[in-house]
Formats: sequence, C-alpha cells, structure tokens
Amino acid sequence: MKFVIVLAAAAAIAAPAALACDDGGPPVNLLATPAVKAGLTAAYAAAHPSTRVAGPAPGRTWYGRHEGYEFAVATFGAHPSVFSRSPGGRWHLDRDTHGAVCANLVPVALLAATWSYGHWARQCYVEPR
Repeated sequence: MKFVIVLAAAAAIAAPAALACDDGGPPVNLLATPAVKAGLTAAYAAAHPSTRVAGPAPGRTWYGRHEGYEFAVATFGAHPSVFSRSPGGRWHLDRDTHGAVCANLVPVALLAATWSYGHWARQCYVEPR
C-alpha cells in the first residue's frame, strides 16, 4: 500500500511538468523564403569555403518545423544537404548526403508525412520525383 501511495505522489508531482512541456505540435511544411535560402547558402558556404555557391537548385529546397526545431534539405550540387537550426539560431549544415536523407537527421514526420519523401532503406528516404 505504501508503494502505491509513493507512486501516486510521484505521478502527481511529474504531471504538471509533463503537461507544461511544449512539443511544438505536428510537423509543419514552411515556405523557403529568400531569407531562409540565404541562410542555408551561408551555412553551406561556411562548410565548403573553397566552393562558390549562388544558392540552392530551384525546386530542390524542403523546409519545415517539428517540435520547435527547423529542418531543411537543399541541393547545392549533385546531392541534397541537410540543415537544422534551433529557435532563433543560425542554420547549421548537418550533413552532405549521397542522395538519401536519414531519420537521425530529419524527423520521419517531416520526411515521409509532410514532404512525401519515399522510403529508400532502413530509416532513410529520398526526394519525391
């Protein structure tokens, strides 16, 4: 009986903290504005200082938000690159890919459900055609 009381007390203490947590809601597809593309280009250029870049390839930028963080997949060369930023932060190039974007970098909720990326292998996805 004491064990049940302790568990109930622990749950009562933890509940307000869990309810106060903002998970940022469902994934949201966002418009990649010129400012967003400029930020992605700056992050790409910083990671590849010897490469000249004018911007991402037309029609090859995916941008969205999930759980408060923003993610983007943009193609500057032959294959897409993965970017992320925290609220109020700057874009960071997380990885240059060889074509597939994996769920350890971008949530599946954005890749598959929101952007309609196709499943490729394991937890990796490719751009829709």
